[in-house]
Amino acid sequence: MSAVETGAVAPFAWRPPDETLQTLKQRQGASVLVDLDNTLLCGNTLDAFLDQAWPRPASRLLVLLARFLNGLMGNKQAANLDRWIFLLVGLLLPWSLPRWRIWGAAHAARKYGNAALLAALAGHRNVVCSYAFQPLARPLVSHLLPMAEIVACGVFGSDRQTEKDVLIRRRIADREFDIAITDSLRDASMLALARDAHLVRWFDADFAHAWRSAYVPLYYLERIRRPGERSFLRSAVQDDLCLAVILCWSFPQPGWIFVAGQLLLFLSFWCVYEQGYVDNDHIAVRFEPDNPRPSTRAQQVYGRPHLAAGLWAMALGAGGCSLLAIPLDVNWLQLLKIWFGALLIVVLAFGLYNRISPPSRIVLFPLLQLMRVAVLLLWTPLSLAGGLMLSAHVIVRQMQYVTYRHVDHAARVPVPNLLRLQLFLLLMVVMALAGAEGLLQDLGLIAMLLAWSVFRARREMSKAWISLSWVWRRGGR
Repeated sequence: MSAVETGAVAPFAWRPPDETLQTLKQRQGASVLVDLDNTLLCGNTLDAFLDQAWPRPASRLLVLLARFLNGLMGNKQAANLDRWIFLLVGLLLPWSLPRWRIWGAAHAARKYGNAALLAALAGHRNVVCSYAFQPLARPLVSHLLPMAEIVACGVFGSDRQTEKDVLIRRRIADREFDIAITDSLRDASMLALARDAHLVRWFDADFAHAWRSAYVPLYYLERIRRPGERSFLRSAVQDDLCLAVILCWSFPQPGWIFVAGQLLLFLSFWCVYEQGYVDNDHIAVRFEPDNPRPSTRAQQVYGRPHLAAGLWAMALGAGGCSLLAIPLDVNWLQLLKIWFGALLIVVLAFGLYNRISPPSRIVLFPLLQLMRVAVLLLWTPLSLAGGLMLSAHVIVRQMQYVTYRHVDHAARVPVPNLLRLQLFLLLMVVMALAGAEGLLQDLGLIAMLLAWSVFRARREMSKAWISLSWVWRRGGR
């Protein structure tokens, strides 16, 4: 039974790296337990393996396939996803594992080894314990700490769901440990095995990450800038793209070729727009010390790959324009010139936005939000109802940004989708009272906009309805 299950794990406080290094220097010859990922190696072992897998586009596609298969099987645990990734890459790119043993592990150890900690561990009796798979961990540890013992997980079985103290005692039954070092509270049972527990984060390390040396569209946004938030799906796809497609539906018989072309242009736009975020984070690191957004990984991951992003944007834009030229019955090169001009305006606008003082950015922020939808409306007329919805969409985004910038970085507008629906209805009523012509000419478009808005706001409307009551029943003031 593990220390966690018996309740024997004591709370541990975070310690600064300098204290850990000083302790190791003072206690030469100690028996040390040390974690591998994000401690001995600055990064994740599987990510370091994927970073040297070749060809990189194929490994990226296999990771996407692994996520699909993992979700299809109903598995939500990271351990199961990692197993799928390792098996698919190892089986379908069979040279990857031998390449890792011969060259990749040594390269990762040289590039991403925690040099300060490795130097301090020299002269100690070290045991490396990791949830990494043994075929990856053993070659890597042999280059990081050649004399260390290694406790790692098998590819199959339940090792990765087992507490580390149990894994260690299976391999090393009766040894006493003087010092334990890790970066995660998940390893509390391992820390409990040692007399002196060090819970440490190595902030200044150069972190390994999959495809760090290769540009992958949207990877920075989804995995580095806002990891785990699924912001591209929720904001860009479900809001911007869906709104643009609905507004374009007034185009006579748009067809699926038109929609496919718009989708390629949407991805082309985001290859460029994402670089604005990269630039924004690098500027924030230099000139905004109080900004909580940029992370250490955001500062380091593949620098500023503007050229690669530009090539992707050009290729996707050319494909999109060639498809749009069919239903629009125009020369695709003319469309491509217009598209490249629009992307240039986006680059200039985002560059100017990043270089003015943060409080002043509220002036340009609505323009950036408008462009996220408007670039896909270059080929179709915009009706009055569509313009009102686009205005409501941008106004709500501006409200969110003003709250973030001038109230609290952690604050959020609680009901943005419901606010957008209310603003759209309010603007429709105002324009109707003002006698605006053509407001109700396209009832089908208005119905689609209302249906989409209600669908996006359904959870917020449900919560508002549940909380609805008379004030005297709530004991209100």
